[in-house]
Amino acid sequence: MPLDFRPKLAYFQILLAVLVLLLFARWLPHQGLPAAQGDSGAFLYAGQQLNGGLALYSEVWDHKAPLVHYLNALSLRLTPGRPLGVIVLACLFTLAFCWITVLGARRWTALWPAILAGFLLVNILPGLTVSPNFAEIFGLPFQAAAFWLMMREFLSGPKALYPAVQGIFAAVLFALRPNEIAVSVLYMAVAAYHYFRVHDRRRVAIWSVLFGAAFVASTLLLLLPVISRGALGDYYKAVFVFNREYSRTPIIRHFYAVAVGALEVSSYGASLIAAAMSALLIRERASWSDKSSRFAMLAFAFLLLEILFSAISGMAFEHYFLMWTLPLALMAAAFFERCGRLFSLSDGGRRFAAPTVVGACALLAVSSTLGSVRAVGETYVKFIDKRADVVQFVRQRAEPSDRVFVWSDRLGDLAFRLGLKPASRFFSTVPMLHSQAMFNEFSAAALTDVEKRRPRFVIDAAAAGDLTLFSPPSATGEIRWEGADAVDARSRLQAAYSLVYTGHESGVKVYERAAPR
Repeated sequence: MPLDFRPKLAYFQILLAVLVLLLFARWLPHQGLPAAQGDSGAFLYAGQQLNGGLALYSEVWDHKAPLVHYLNALSLRLTPGRPLGVIVLACLFTLAFCWITVLGARRWTALWPAILAGFLLVNILPGLTVSPNFAEIFGLPFQAAAFWLMMREFLSGPKALYPAVQGIFAAVLFALRPNEIAVSVLYMAVAAYHYFRVHDRRRVAIWSVLFGAAFVASTLLLLLPVISRGALGDYYKAVFVFNREYSRTPIIRHFYAVAVGALEVSSYGASLIAAAMSALLIRERASWSDKSSRFAMLAFAFLLLEILFSAISGMAFEHYFLMWTLPLALMAAAFFERCGRLFSLSDGGRRFAAPTVVGACALLAVSSTLGSVRAVGETYVKFIDKRADVVQFVRQRAEPSDRVFVWSDRLGDLAFRLGLKPASRFFSTVPMLHSQAMFNEFSAAALTDVEKRRPRFVIDAAAAGDLTLFSPPSATGEIRWEGADAVDARSRLQAAYSLVYTGHESGVKVYERAAPR
């Protein structure tokens, strides 16, 4: 008698929730400090300062779009001042993403292909999630919801509400990170093609107006805090002018980023499955007229757009490829669906298919569990807070009214952990500079800001090769200060501050302003 294993979807959802919680548990120990480092620390710091009344981009500066900072501010309000809030928030967003993806795949494929795609998704995510606090993480459920809404429109029939909701999704994704709107670009292109194809140009015009109006209105609403503080120009310079430098890289870097991305998402055969599904679509000569092929065609086009959008910068950071996970899971569901058709052609095929699929699910589930538990153990065993003494030193000597300026902190956690208002909105600029032109533009203004605000402590956390405020430039090719204004301001700061502490483990230096005579 053939094996008949038919799990209830509710049980699978519970298991999926457990696996995702295990995935994120690696960031929970140690008061969430690992989540306060790097870019995540900059986001938490900006959220902290927004809650303190400062204006984004004009008084607290970062080069990311605003919504990730709003979410960090919200999380810090929910868990007063602790980074654990943003971890929990990211976990909820990821769980929502997994559920929407699996339930959506279940709507357009059979149950087993959806389950296999879900397990594949959960196993790809850990290798790409450097930190839970990234704009890409928060954008995942919105992308999944936008894709399934698009599927409903082109397979079940149009409704006037669809383009308006798609415009809202596009605005949210744009406010998280502008290059996250691949799914919205896909929707606009496919909608135009679909309705022109059926000679319904009137619907194209109406859909465009509804989508555009919803996008503009939602974007203005999300930017309202920035506009009301008169920082719209600063927003444009930070998010668009500054980030434009990322794309000015040799053409080979863009291809390099795609190649690295393919390797990063190759776990458990994800890249191979996507390539096989792409080959099947080409071999089948899939047509838009065939409704059964539209799901796979949209997933294929979506993956191509995500690859293109992630390669714009020429950078190959792991979290850039988080946006590939949704189309990869969709293509996996379509691939397993086609494999299931082959198995269903005979009784022997059915007898072989059931234990094979059950075994694959068990393998992926066990792999997810063991991998997550191992990562949690490593977090406990290997974690060392090398900067605890610096934080303790400053906290013991600083009054609530004192200002502390953190210079060139690549880990991003010192400013957030000290929790004091910044001496300069440019605190995070220097480690993110990728061109001499950008450095020349901002360096003198940053130093002038430090002088004007007169912080009691200046913490120099510059890494090797970074510009430093007080140490002489090394002979190893360090970028040097340029411009008479920057050099003069640096000299005045050197005369006004003296070294009072050096971190034992980290080497971070603390300078204190000399008392007026």
